[in-house]
Amino acid sequence: MMTLVTACGGLDPGDLPPDSTISGTIVFAGGAAAWPPADSIREVRVVVFDTVPRVESDVIASVLRGTALFTDPLPQSVDSAVYSLLITAPPRRFEYIVVAALTGPNVFTDWTMLAVHAPVGRPQEPIAENISVGDQRIINFVVRFDSLPPQPFE
Repeated sequence: MMTLVTACGGLDPGDLPPDSTISGTIVFAGGAAAWPPADSIREVRVVVFDTVPRVESDVIASVLRGTALFTDPLPQSVDSAVYSLLITAPPRRFEYIVVAALTGPNVFTDWTMLAVHAPVGRPQEPIAENISVGDQRIINFVVRFDSLPPQPFE
């Protein structure tokens, strides 16, 4: 006679806290035709920073320290794109939430901010967001290639 014994030694998925996310839609004003030449933008991502980067090297330093989070590359030459970003280790505060483009070969310094989470008409005043466990924040952006926001390191 054979006896089968099973055990579950882990957490029940129902015991895990719900994911915290920031997600939304990015609308590219003027649609796909408004995009700059294909070779001028290498990739586009939504990036959240705990503080505003003040020099170009702060961007990659924040990523390496884990104080900045970013999406996978988003589609290009489109009218709009949907994004979702998992927020690790909440609660967290992000003071600078942007759509960023890698515009050159140097991943450490060649970033241009395409849109900033800020009050309408005041892109120089980023809106900070506090993200708690289970928050599912929706933040939408409009990118206007003909009038980019102020760059944090100018």
